[in-house]
Amino acid sequence: MSFPPNFEAMRGDCPAFNLERDQDVALKPARFPKLIYLPGMDGTGDLFYRQTTRLSTSFEVQPFTFNGLVKPSWEQLVTTVVNQHLQEEPAILCGESFGGCLALTLASLFPHLVAGLILINPASAFRKVPLLNSLTSLLTLIPEGILNSTAAVSLNWLCNPERIHPSDLQRFQQAVESVSKADTLHRLQLLKQFEVNLPALKTLNGPILLIASQKDRLLPSEREANHLQTYLPSAQLELLPNSGHACLLEKDLHLIAMLEKYGWCAPPFAPGKNLR
Repeated sequence: MSFPPNFEAMRGDCPAFNLERDQDVALKPARFPKLIYLPGMDGTGDLFYRQTTRLSTSFEVQPFTFNGLVKPSWEQLVTTVVNQHLQEEPAILCGESFGGCLALTLASLFPHLVAGLILINPASAFRKVPLLNSLTSLLTLIPEGILNSTAAVSLNWLCNPERIHPSDLQRFQQAVESVSKADTLHRLQLLKQFEVNLPALKTLNGPILLIASQKDRLLPSEREANHLQTYLPSAQLELLPNSGHACLLEKDLHLIAMLEKYGWCAPPFAPGKNLR
């Protein structure tokens, strides 16, 4: 993906942008490494709540929200993440679905700002699914009222309802319904346009974890994780045999357990340190 020249011009407004890509970043002391959660299509960052409490024992968790942005481009989304969360030091990016695409974009452009990369069913495979691309065109013809009424039905594609507590499932449905038709179409359009310089990711110094649900009904997440691993050969791959697309809401799934399994929580975790 290539951004217009003004994207580079903004470096002067952000201290983190002025760090040399190949130099060791001076870090201020912190109790825990910062972990930024980049959310899916709902854009709220609120659906990370089941993971936050346990993660907070080892990480400073900062959910990102982009609901307040009016039809942002990928450029604007990257800029906002950097301005809000990466002004002073690198951080771990944890991108889920749509947020996985945002994480990949930011990591490919500014690898020196990424202390670690976690991708959970990233939607980078969206363009490879013809049915989803056709659905985007069809949605333009459906009135918003009718579109909202189909949210309950769409949950069967967006998650594995049997693995999610009813109260969490209701909260998920409310998040889906909260996104306007205009925002839904815009975000789907961004996914159709998504393109990232995957070879640039080879310059990442931190650990990388790819998490893929094998029963994802929305996207071919396992196949996409294998594809990404060809560009990230040192990345760890965690396959979830019974999980759906929105796996972080599932009752028995704990992201902290996966991070412990691969050594992310073993002290000291220093941003930029390669634990792979």
